[in-house]
Amino acid sequence: METDKIKKEKKNKNFYKKSKTEWIKKYIIITVAAFCFSVAVSLFIDPNNMAPGGVTGIAIILNRVIPVSTGTLIFLLNVPILVFAIWKFGLGFTVSTVYATLLISTFTNMLQSFGAATHDRLLAAIAGGILSAVSIGTIFKSGATTGGLDIVVKALRLKLPHLKTGNIFFIAD
Repeated sequence: METDKIKKEKKNKNFYKKSKTEWIKKYIIITVAAFCFSVAVSLFIDPNNMAPGGVTGIAIILNRVIPVSTGTLIFLLNVPILVFAIWKFGLGFTVSTVYATLLISTFTNMLQSFGAATHDRLLAAIAGGILSAVSIGTIFKSGATTGGLDIVVKALRLKLPHLKTGNIFFIAD
């Protein structure tokens, strides 16, 4: 059985083997998915006073209490988790995650000025849920995360491989 250190070294080696085209494709996919996630948060979830689970939900709730934008709060709450990710998963994984987190924070702040796409809470919940789920899945498939509890769940999966990722997310959220 491989140790965590050996697994981390293998991942870092694979990180450097990608061609320039693969890198560009990966970061374009992450950029589009981060934008879609921000649309879900800024145009559907946040303006309808709904809070999803995780860091994004905490940021939305805090935004109601302190005068700091949701996107900025998403980034600030992610900083300690990103430091943990560097330690646990290495720089290769974390660079993509920091990129995704920065984009989500920036796009969320930019899109907030547009207001709600709908005031129908059911429609907002469905559209926001679908957009955010597809976005998170796409970012995961690209080898990154959106930060926050995604990183915590990824770390827990290493320790508890018998549990499904969805179950860990459900418990954590």
